[in-house]
Amino acid sequence: MPMVYLIENQIVFNPEENSLSLLSDDESKITVSNPARRILLLLIEQHGVVVQRETFFKKVWDDYGLNASNNNLNHCISKLRKVISTLGYQNEFIVTVPKVGFIIRKEIIIETCANKIETQVLVENGDEVAKEPDIVPG
Repeated sequence: MPMVYLIENQIVFNPEENSLSLLSDDESKITVSNPARRILLLLIEQHGVVVQRETFFKKVWDDYGLNASNNNLNHCISKLRKVISTLGYQNEFIVTVPKVGFIIRKEIIIETCANKIETQVLVENGDEVAKEPDIVPG
């Protein structure tokens, strides 16, 4: 089952769709590049731990036969910061550790969810009634 991530209970990151959106507004979906998606996934997997630049180079570009550079990495990080800010998260999300790498602050709440957003169905007097979509914890 595909995994999605809920960031600070407001932003949904769906790696399978290369997208970030507001939990409260699926129309807010913003698509990111494959390298940006891989960077965000790596940062989430290492949540609270500094990911070194060399690790990004290998796992985001080299492993896919692409050319890695500081410029490419900085561009993708900048794009991710802009997307997250556009979705309304104004606090510092991805922190630069000079001459080392990047980190998602430990204080930021990131939850793993089993499947995108599933709609719960309630049964009232034998009739099915659709309810607001809920994130299903994984």
